[in-house]
Amino acid sequence: MPNDQDLDNAIEAIVVDAYGADEQHSAFLAVIEDETPLPTAATLLGTPVPSPRSTTRLRHAASSPPAKARMARAKSPSPT
Repeated sequence: MPNDQDLDNAIEAIVVDAYGADEQHSAFLAVIEDETPLPTAATLLGTPVPSPRSTTRLRHAASSPPAKARMARAKSPSPT
């Protein structure tokens, strides 16, 4: 099982170029999409759960109008 330092290193590698929470979220979605073979077995509190056949829902959530608006706000310069 990975230790805390391994987890910290993995998180840092994922979000190294991300600015703000929205880009960090998108970075994690990209890694999940790239690294998780689908369909995959999953459990929730010890109960098997169905796996999506694709990550279309993940991509849709990251590209939804509210998500795009949050990303635009995060990238726009703050008024001083």
